[in-house]
Amino acid sequence: MGLAFVGMTLLLGGWLYSRTSVFRMSEISIVTEDSDVEKKVKEKLITYLGRSLFSVSAQQISKDLSEIGRIKNISLTRVWPQTLRIQIELKTPYSKIKRDNQFYSLDLDGEFIEPLNQDVALLELKGFYNSENGRWVLNPVQKKEFFEFLSKRLKEDDSQVDFTSTHFVEWNNLEGLKLSWGEPTLEIVLGNDQFEQAWGRAKKAIVYIKKQKLNIENLDATYQNRVVARTRRELQNSEYRLNLEELVRRTENSSSPSAR
Repeated sequence: MGLAFVGMTLLLGGWLYSRTSVFRMSEISIVTEDSDVEKKVKEKLITYLGRSLFSVSAQQISKDLSEIGRIKNISLTRVWPQTLRIQIELKTPYSKIKRDNQFYSLDLDGEFIEPLNQDVALLELKGFYNSENGRWVLNPVQKKEFFEFLSKRLKEDDSQVDFTSTHFVEWNNLEGLKLSWGEPTLEIVLGNDQFEQAWGRAKKAIVYIKKQKLNIENLDATYQNRVVARTRRELQNSEYRLNLEELVRRTENSSSPSAR
């Protein structure tokens, strides 16, 4: 009985010693494709060195790294005896927006990622955010619909009408969503909601305009069954209203639109 007690005591002591002394972290290995994020993570976690590998959790480290906006997820691997490896999944920036005179990158859900210290080739969103009150101009339903629309457009591969040819996206309370698209620049009005349907109408009109080589400046796709196409400034005395069913037939027959 006494020997068994001594043996159990030694085992317990050895186990406690290994958790508190032998497996103390001497290295934190960061696995990420962004060297700037790697540097920031190491600076944040420098106080972890010397701690036991058993004492760290992904939840606690995620909390400590929450100020680094680029980080989406992390996973931990303990490399015995003294190394902690942290695999970092980064958020992908898809657009940018100005807040407090500073550009910030956004993910596809419209969440702020981080401030941009240089001009980055991302789609700019204009008029969507009010820096004075720190709120989005769009209501929650509009914001959700808009970023779902934007996500689909940026991911799709359309050889006829390439959304990535958009120079910037704008929002105003009068017309709603507007795109500045293509070369020469075409202004496309999609309205306050149902952006997907409006874009579908606009695409048909763009295909027709390109095929007919029309000198169009503005497309208003907010109508249910037609697109209003206005000519460039030097020809603003005329205006086309294209019925979509008629437009498709005429595109196929390569005939010109009628003005009405």
